[in-house]
Amino acid sequence: MAGRRQHTIPRFILKGFQSRLNGDEVFVWLYRRGSKAVETNIKNVGTDRDFYGKSGQGTLDDQITELEGSYSSLLDMLRSQTKSGPVCDAETIPNLIAHLSTRTRFLRQSMEDSFGFLLEQLCARLANKQTLADILRGPLARKQLLDLLTSRGLSTEQAHEALPLLQPLLPSAVEAAVPNLAEYVETFWKFAQDKYPEFVRNAHITALAAHPALSKRAELYRAFNWHILMAETPLILGDTVCLFEANGERRFKPLDDADETCRIFLPVSADRVLVGTPHRARPKVDLSRLNRAVARCSYEFFVSSVELGLDSSLPSSIGKWSGILAEDELRAICD
Repeated sequence: MAGRRQHTIPRFILKGFQSRLNGDEVFVWLYRRGSKAVETNIKNVGTDRDFYGKSGQGTLDDQITELEGSYSSLLDMLRSQTKSGPVCDAETIPNLIAHLSTRTRFLRQSMEDSFGFLLEQLCARLANKQTLADILRGPLARKQLLDLLTSRGLSTEQAHEALPLLQPLLPSAVEAAVPNLAEYVETFWKFAQDKYPEFVRNAHITALAAHPALSKRAELYRAFNWHILMAETPLILGDTVCLFEANGERRFKPLDDADETCRIFLPVSADRVLVGTPHRARPKVDLSRLNRAVARCSYEFFVSSVELGLDSSLPSSIGKWSGILAEDELRAICD
C-alpha cells in the first residue's frame, strides 16, 4: 500500500470477489450509489490520496503495510476452508476485525457527516432567538448556572434560592451582551465548515497510529467463536468491510456497539463468510438477507463477483443503514 495512492480497503480482501483475472490483474464489479455498475481493476477500488498521511518508514502507512502481510496470509487460510465449520486457528481474527472495521474511508466520512450535522444543528439553534431562549431556560442551563453560583461562593441552598430569579433573565442578558449573536454564529459556521474535515482526518490518523491493531476493541472480540459458512448465492463486500448484528433497535450496523453486538460478519470471498458469535454451535444465517444488510450498511459502494441483474434491489439500497449514527439518532442528540 506504500505510496500516496492508499487503499482504504485492502486488496487482499477485494481479490476474494474477483469477477475475472487478466494475468496478475484482478477485476470486480463495482456498484456505487447513484452510478451505473462498472467492472474495474481492484487497484482502483477504495483508494484515496494520502488517506493515512505521508508514506515512508515509520509512518502510519508503513505500519499498515506491514500489518497487511500477516492479515493477507490469514485471509488465504480462511478461503482455503472447503466446508462450513469452526475456524481451526482463530487467534488473530479479533485483531483482523478490529483493523478492517476502523481503517476504512466509511468511518472517517461518517464521522465528518455526523460532526457536520451536529454542528449545523447547534448553529441553527443558537441563531434562533426563541430556540436559544428555550435552551437557556432548560435543565442544562440550570445546572450550569447552579455550578457558576456555587463556584462564586454561594452555598448550594443559596444557589437554589437564586435560580428562579436569575434563570428567566438569561435570554435577555445574552441578547444584551451579544446583540449580533446570529451574525457571529453564521461566521463561526462558515469557519467550521472549512476546518472540521481536517480535524476529523487528523483525529482518525492519530488514533490509528497510536493503536494500529486496536487491541482494546480486539479484546472484546476474543469472546466470540468464529465459523466459516459456505454460500451458494454469491456474496457481496461493502465499503465498511465488516458488518455487525445487534440486539438493539438498529439490527445491522457498519460499526459495532460492544453492549449490543451479537454476531460479526466478514465476507472473505464470494462463496464464504466469516461469522463471529458468542455461541459454539454453527450459526444459521440467511445469506440473501446478509447481502441486503451489507448493501444497506455500505456508505458509498459495494463490490460483487458477478454482474447483478436489472431487477436486483441491492444497488438502490446502498446507504440506507449507513453511518455511525442514524439521522433520527443524531436529531435525538441535538434535541
